Amino acid sequence: MSGWAAGRYPDSVTQDVLTGGDARVDAAVGHAALLLAAAGFAAESDRVVERWVAATGRPAAGLTDAAARAWAVLLAARGTRPTWAEGLPLADAEPRGPHPSTRAGSREAGPWPSGFRDGSSPDADDVADTAPAAAPDDDVVGRLVAGLARQLGHDPPGTTRDPSEGLVDEVERRAEAGDADGAVAAIERWARRAAFHPDVARLAARPALAGLLRAGALGRALDISADWARDCADQVTAALRVRFPAPVPCSWTELVERILRLRGEPGPPPAPVPADRLATVERELGVRLPADYRAFLRTCDGLPADVVFPRLLGAAELVQVNASRTHSPAPGRLVVSDPAGEFAVITLAWGRDGWRAEEHDHVLGTTAHPCFRALLEEHLRLLEDSA
Repeated sequence: MSGWAAGRYPDSVTQDVLTGGDARVDAAVGHAALLLAAAGFAAESDRVVERWVAATGRPAAGLTDAAARAWAVLLAARGTRPTWAEGLPLADAEPRGPHPSTRAGSREAGPWPSGFRDGSSPDADDVADTAPAAAPDDDVVGRLVAGLARQLGHDPPGTTRDPSEGLVDEVERRAEAGDADGAVAAIERWARRAAFHPDVARLAARPALAGLLRAGALGRALDISADWARDCADQVTAALRVRFPAPVPCSWTELVERILRLRGEPGPPPAPVPADRLATVERELGVRLPADYRAFLRTCDGLPADVVFPRLLGAAELVQVNASRTHSPAPGRLVVSDPAGEFAVITLAWGRDGWRAEEHDHVLGTTAHPCFRALLEEHLRLLEDSA
């Protein structure tokens, strides 16, 4: 039974973007962009890549290198290259070896999210690369046998390949022979055996299949509709905006006032915490609070709840809540929102890279922000989007 689940895939990518390390983010976003492109939805794929480039400030090669051959073939089939693809390698007319992108998308090209690959064994080319050198006569015979085996759709003697590779070979043979219906049927069989993160790079790296993929053969086989592609791209780009937020150029006072104004809150914000009171709170907590959170408390002593955003604690509540047996957080974390509320609980977490803010939701899981201010800036952006 296929491990592919169209309904769960976008949520999985979103979770990787919001909570994974940088390498996992790159792998998850790169796979989503390639999947959309190979399924025939180039515009949605472009949106994902462009958002990643804008969010990270890195060239697209950092996202596409793991499947460089597949991207080169897909981009060549489009004719006009998108702006983000400038500088990426072109598809060579006669690649050295059967399909070098197979290795580029293999385990060695990681790091990958858990379950990203099927866990395939080395293909015939990998085995050939590591095998001891044969005598000249044996080498000639071996190459003749291997070539004949590939033409007949079988693996060369003594090799072990990913079972799905045989289907990819069949798709290619049928496409090259002009048997479009047979090629589409083989793609459908491949899709039924696909993993949760389908190894679309294997299909996309074959130039003979570019036309079929561009026409949507893989998209139909994986049940990827235009609405699904749009929603997937929306979720991934939204997650990237949260993971890599653009700073809001305003003071703390202006930030709080804009949030309260968009909420429609009457009256001024809570008064700031006096410096001496804040110092007392830090002594009682036994920790110096992160600079941006201290700046927030020196601007206003907490914030009321709003729709799905929890109430932010005042300084006097911090010691009480974090010392409570009921609400005491895990080591290295401070609760800074009402833990008894009906919304997510916000904590400040200390790690190797310093403090970061986390939203813990019973339904959506944990969302990490680089700092406390980034969390409030994201809240402001959501308010502006809904205004």
